[in-house]
Amino acid sequence: MLNIFYGRENLDKEKFIYDNIGGRALLVVPDQFTLEAERELIAHSGAKALMDVEVLSLSRLGYRLLEELGGSKRTFIDKYGRHMILSSIAAEEREKLQVFKGLEEKNSFIELVNNFISEMKQFNCGADELAEIARSVPDGSYTQRKLEDLYLLYSEYEATIRGKYTDSEDYIDLFLGKISRSELVAGNHIWIYGFDSFAPKALSVIGELMQYAADVNLVLTYDDKREARDADLFALAETVIRNFENLAERRSIEVRKRAIPKTYTAERADKIQFIEQELYALPARKYARGGQSTNPAEGGASEAAADAVASGEADTASVAAAGTDSLTLVAAANLYNEAESAACYVLELVRDFGYRFSDIKVICNDQETRGPILKRVFKEYGIDLVSDTSKDILQSSIVQYITALMDVVVEKYRTDLMIKMLKSGFGDLTNDEITDLENYAIKYKIRGTMWKRPFVRGESEYGVEALVRMNAVREKALAFMPDLEAIFEAETCGEFISGLYGFLYEKVKLPEKIADLTVLQTEQGRPDLAEETAQIWGKVIGIFDQMSEIMGKQKFRAAAFRDLFEAGISQVEIGILPPTKDGLMMGTMQRTRTGEMKALVVVGANEGVLPNEKPGSGLFGSDEKNLFKENGIELCKVDDVRFLEERMGIYRNLSKPRERLWISYSLSDTEGGPARPSGVFTKLAGLFGDTPVARDALNRQSDAELVGAGPAGLRHLTEALQ
Repeated sequence: MLNIFYGRENLDKEKFIYDNIGGRALLVVPDQFTLEAERELIAHSGAKALMDVEVLSLSRLGYRLLEELGGSKRTFIDKYGRHMILSSIAAEEREKLQVFKGLEEKNSFIELVNNFISEMKQFNCGADELAEIARSVPDGSYTQRKLEDLYLLYSEYEATIRGKYTDSEDYIDLFLGKISRSELVAGNHIWIYGFDSFAPKALSVIGELMQYAADVNLVLTYDDKREARDADLFALAETVIRNFENLAERRSIEVRKRAIPKTYTAERADKIQFIEQELYALPARKYARGGQSTNPAEGGASEAAADAVASGEADTASVAAAGTDSLTLVAAANLYNEAESAACYVLELVRDFGYRFSDIKVICNDQETRGPILKRVFKEYGIDLVSDTSKDILQSSIVQYITALMDVVVEKYRTDLMIKMLKSGFGDLTNDEITDLENYAIKYKIRGTMWKRPFVRGESEYGVEALVRMNAVREKALAFMPDLEAIFEAETCGEFISGLYGFLYEKVKLPEKIADLTVLQTEQGRPDLAEETAQIWGKVIGIFDQMSEIMGKQKFRAAAFRDLFEAGISQVEIGILPPTKDGLMMGTMQRTRTGEMKALVVVGANEGVLPNEKPGSGLFGSDEKNLFKENGIELCKVDDVRFLEERMGIYRNLSKPRERLWISYSLSDTEGGPARPSGVFTKLAGLFGDTPVARDALNRQSDAELVGAGPAGLRHLTEALQ
């Protein structure tokens, strides 16, 4: 049995699920929503723990099935291992590449190929199918030569792992045919929620679940009224429903489509309700107090408001702080003023209106530029902002120390690498000793093997005793280096990895130092950093384990090994859970999945950022992807689908807060050039003529909200008193 439940975002779908989920059940949600879903389910049930209901992501469900049905003991190659193998293959096959020759050494190119193969596998497309696709496009064309290059890399990768390892994207194939024997599935009620689209391989798994579970219940954001003014918004959901119906029909499974009852209509402020109805409606109507709508909104209203702010003619009496209005629109002079205005608003909600940080969510699509700014500014206001996006670990002190150890030997004691190793924080020198050693090395041009010999220069300036002390520091810095150099005499990569393990554990005692660091970070009130540090060490060990499996018997070449390690570790990302239940989380429109919240703060509603209109950095352009789609080739997710997913994310998140929505854009970019509001911002300003676009917190007449808390408050108070 397949039940498809649907409704617009004015309905509380989570409450509907939690009211109706019962018996033995599995709730399948996106990876980033599992923790939130568990918390909400426990809160709704009133219990202290979940007994008969389990919350899983699709990937976690797969590994649970492998544990039950067999196959979990296989040696898996994840995306990090795949990246290392592809790096090696690209270097070996360099001369055979037609289009991509010259890019094989670039980490960014290998990452694109890695992601391409991952997506191909999700779409059930192997190397042979890729070769067939290459033959279907015009002979000698640029696209065909691209496809042939990718076929070469893909087929060589498959040949390398065949019979030895299993790609982590292929784990579904291991259990797909065994689901009929799964006790985890049999008799269970499966609920699926929070997804906007499904890859073919995921559909195959859900098809098996339909066959052998008690029932499968799919919950979607969808409006079946074709006359709806925003019907196009639900085009992707309609495709998903059609795919599920076809899947059920092929398996002779009964399908029931049901609208979620109106009794689950969520309580929302009038303006939030109006946004849900009109954000993507054509023609849209203007808001009148009490939620009534009038004539279609004029798009130019918001442009005029934005121009007024830019020219200094905005209504500065308008309240851009919390106030009583459920909608706040802000035009900030720059990215820093925008971040500070958001921090002021959050702090006011908590201080003056009794909100908890967990009642508020922050969304910013520009995680690369605005993300660090927001974290830094919020920290100045005494607010820890935790991002739900993953971060790479290449620049972490642990990775920097290990790579510097290898670099020092490979590059024959280059001075900058020696200093990098010493400054990592895992050596035995004090900061003063490191500074003295660095100053001496720079002044007397110490390089290469000079580090291994006693320092003799500078006796007249330093004095005999000081020079003796400097040599003692040098010896202390190089105490373990003879042992490390001996490891580099290894014959095979496996021998080197084993020797390096022993060196890091026994000589350097790196695990103990990392444990001490995590304790210190926790004592300093940074449990998030402590968790991050612990995760990084585990990831490094995982990379070494995969390298040992992949190339353990290969001849050891130091420079090639170091390059491959850096290629693998550069792809590693970690996610950090909020250190406390009452934490303030920041995400992006498309990725963020959240339950009930009182307030939403959206930063960076600029053109090209919301929605994210940056061109995809894939291997194929939009025209090539559309050509594949027109020819019935489901090669990868096309840009149109990504656009629809983000538009649905914007609609879902802006319709979610119960009480307040605060949204801002910056009038200038990072270089001081002009920046424009996004279509989303201008649409909101046009819908709500009674909500003027206000200045940022630093350019309003009142400084009261700037002196709220933390170092930022002290800074603004000092400036105000001058």
